Amino acid sequence: FWHPSASRDGRFFTSDVYPGGEVVVGSLRTGRYKLLCHSGASCGAPQYTHPHPFFSPDGRYVLFNSDRRGLPHIWLAEIPEGFLEELES
Repeated sequence: FWHPSASRDGRFFTSDVYPGGEVVVGSLRTGRYKLLCHSGASCGAPQYTHPHPFFSPDGRYVLFNSDRRGLPHIWLAEIPEGFLEELES
């Protein structure tokens, strides 16, 4: 894991994975984690090419950086229904 971040309630974490820039979400209680999405970020020397994922305040999305189209933008991935519950079961 490269740049981890926790959910507001402290139950879950999200992180990018070096060198591929995948975005994962996991449970702090069980330690289980799963791939949420591929960021498409180049993960180069400038920090804006690293995903740096974090949860939205309502916990329904993970926002992250990606330069997949040549310029850095903020992207979001919706957390599918039941995704978080699977991590804690």
